[in-house]
Amino acid sequence: MAHAYGLSAVYTAAYGKVHASLAVLDWAADHIGRYSRPPMWWVNCARRSDLGISFVHLDDVQLAYRHYLVERWATDSRVPTWHGRNLPDWLLTLDKENI
Repeated sequence: MAHAYGLSAVYTAAYGKVHASLAVLDWAADHIGRYSRPPMWWVNCARRSDLGISFVHLDDVQLAYRHYLVERWATDSRVPTWHGRNLPDWLLTLDKENI
């Protein structure tokens, strides 16, 4: 839910209006306990063979995907913009030497 609310805040900051999905998020926040499941097993798919990018050797799937994003953005013509917000903390503190 925090991620969804974060995306909503980015949208509002970028476009100056509230995204229609915010009403659904608010409903879900009130009802999430009824429908939540145990955490699922995440598969590490942080690889792009044609670009020679692979972090599937990392056990931490979230960390692997973060490293993948940094490598991908370095070669991408559509790099992310943060719409007047600071870079994410994980991007500033990512240890690129010890992977």
